[in-house]
Amino acid sequence: YLYYRTHPNAQWNLFDSIINPANVWTRHRVALPNMSTTYQVAIEAISGYYIDHYGRGVGIDDILISETPLCADPTFNTLTVAGADAASVTYTRPASLPASGFEIEIRTSGLAGSGSIGLVADSIVANSVDSVYFTGLPLGQTMKAYTRSLCANGELSEWAPSNDIFIFATIDSLPYSEDFNLNDGGWKAFGTNSSWEYGLPANTNIVPYSGNAWVTNLDGPYNASEESFLYTPYFDLTTLGIGEATVQFKLRTHTESLSLTGTNWDAVRLEMSTDGTNWFLVDAASATGWYNKNPYSVYQLTRTWGGDNGAWNDASIGIDTLSGKSKVQFRFAFKSD
Repeated sequence: YLYYRTHPNAQWNLFDSIINPANVWTRHRVALPNMSTTYQVAIEAISGYYIDHYGRGVGIDDILISETPLCADPTFNTLTVAGADAASVTYTRPASLPASGFEIEIRTSGLAGSGSIGLVADSIVANSVDSVYFTGLPLGQTMKAYTRSLCANGELSEWAPSNDIFIFATIDSLPYSEDFNLNDGGWKAFGTNSSWEYGLPANTNIVPYSGNAWVTNLDGPYNASEESFLYTPYFDLTTLGIGEATVQFKLRTHTESLSLTGTNWDAVRLEMSTDGTNWFLVDAASATGWYNKNPYSVYQLTRTWGGDNGAWNDASIGIDTLSGKSKVQFRFAFKSD
């Protein structure tokens, strides 16, 4: 809840509220009423009584108090992957069109308008344009778009930020090997309450094998009610014949394990896709070091890995069915109760 008062002895007045929680940083902009020379703003956080709301917390950052721009900014700024190294920026133009059009930046880091560091693409377009296509964007990096109005007399609106996107690289030659010691490998984690982190494990139960790794929380427990996914880059397997490809990796698990017949086991499994939309369990009777939970886990009727496997173990499986496919991707799917 947001309150204001016009001087130190005045009554606090409610003027805005943020009811729906969010698990990402979001921008909230409000107009301040009844300005004065001794103006104050207060923010009140109230916890709900539902069990699943406890412990979420409230974070506040990057506060800016400024004059309301005369130049209205665009809204619903959206960044969408549109090709192997391309993305499109779409936005809703304000009712009063800016005389000099719109300015757009795509960045991997840095604040909008802050200069060349982190800037990967930019453009100025006419006020009749509400969608812009960019190519040559970097792979394996998180990007965000910013759009603002360019009005008459040099007036500028605020920057409108978009959602984040991530364009995966395509691996077109084998063997592919990644130990994550140099960088995160261009892998990316998404999902609900995701605890996946890249770096050097400093966990009581999961210690480093050969250095850096992807782990569900590098130095603590993973999250409750988590349903997260760790994605690999794409693989072009069009040149491979049947029986010529396998996937192998080291795996360490230390997840909740109640009993052999319980359904509350937290678990992980490997999934694959050839179109980026439809995902299937990767499994075969001939696999080595493969799933150890059958089928008792939060995934119910599919085999998974879970419990404490004691050490970094080898796992490998043939992927004959994927030979000849041009857009193969794998993801480790983790789920907790």
